[in-house]
Amino acid sequence: MIFEIFVVVCAISLATNAIGIWYLKNVLSNLYDVTSNMRDLTEEVIDFDEHLTQVHEMEMFYGDEVLGGLIAHSRGLRDTLEDFADIYALIDEDYDEVEDEENDTEEVPDDAEAKT
Repeated sequence: MIFEIFVVVCAISLATNAIGIWYLKNVLSNLYDVTSNMRDLTEEVIDFDEHLTQVHEMEMFYGDEVLGGLIAHSRGLRDTLEDFADIYALIDEDYDEVEDEENDTEEVPDDAEAKT
C-alpha cells in the first residue's frame, strides 16, 4: 500500500517536472527571439540615426530645424533601445555560450564513418 502511494507520488512528480522543463524551454526560446529582434531593431535605429545625421550635414539641409528635431528624436529612441538591449544582452550571452559549446563538439569526417 505504501509502495503504491510512493509510486503514484513519484509519477506525479516526474510528470510535473517534465511539464516544468518543457515550459521553461519554451519561455527561454521566446526570450531569445525577443533578444534577437531587439538587437536587430537597435541596429536599424542606429543606422537610421547615422543616415539622418548625414542628410542633416549636407549643405542643402544644414541647420534645418525639422531634421534637427528628427535627429534628437532618433537619438532618444536609440538610447532607450540600447538600454533594453543591455538588459537582454545578458540572456543572449548565455545562449551564445551554450551554442559555442555545442559547436565545439568533435565532428566525425564522412570517410571516417565509412571505414568503421
